[in-house]
Amino acid sequence: MRSKYVIGNGALLDWAMAAWREVDPGLDLRPVRLDQDAAYVFDLSVLDNLVVDGATAFAAYDDQFLNFRRFELMAKLKERGFSMPALVCPGALVANTASLGENVMIGAGAIVGHDCQIGFNTVIGSGANIGSACRIGNSAWIEAGVVIGRAARIGANATLGSGVIIGDAIEVGKFCVVDVAGKITKNIAAKTFLHASFDTSINIVEL
Repeated sequence: MRSKYVIGNGALLDWAMAAWREVDPGLDLRPVRLDQDAAYVFDLSVLDNLVVDGATAFAAYDDQFLNFRRFELMAKLKERGFSMPALVCPGALVANTASLGENVMIGAGAIVGHDCQIGFNTVIGSGANIGSACRIGNSAWIEAGVVIGRAARIGANATLGSGVIIGDAIEVGKFCVVDVAGKITKNIAAKTFLHASFDTSINIVEL
C-alpha cells in the first residue's frame, strides 16, 4: 500500500489528514505531530524514524515567519529523500496547463487558470481565484477568497490576506504582506507590509 507522512501540528495537521483522505482514499496516511519550543525551534527528532521506501510526505504548517517555518520543514523532508506531491482539494479547478510545485496546497473551490506557475510550498486558500498566466513564487501564502488578476506576479514568501484583490499584471514583491482588503492597482515593492492596523505602508530596509 502507498504511504504518506503528513507532518505538522494542531488543526492544520488534522485538516491535511482529512483532505488527503478525501483526495486519495487508498493512501496509508501516517500523521506526525511536530512541536516547537518557546524559541520556535522544531523538535526534528520525530523525523528520524520516518522511512522513505516509496512513501511520500506533506508539510502541513501555517504562515509563521512569512511561511519560512513551512519551508524549513519541507527542506528537512527533502533532505531525507521524500517526494512531496501537491495537494489539490476536492472542488478545486486547476487548468491542465498550470504548473504546481512540490508541497503546494490548493484549497477547495479555488481556481487556478491556464498557464499559471505556482512555486513550491505555496498555499492557495479555499475559493481563491488565480487568473491565467499568473506567476506565484515559492512559499507564498494566499488566503481564502483572494483574487489575483491575469498575468500578475506574486513574489516568494509573500502573504496575501483575506479580501485582497490583485489587479491584472500587477507585481507584488517577495517578502511582502498585503493584509488590507480591497483592490491593489499599483505594483508593490519587495519587503512592503500593508496592514489594516498601520496608517501607511511599512518597508523593510537593509542597513
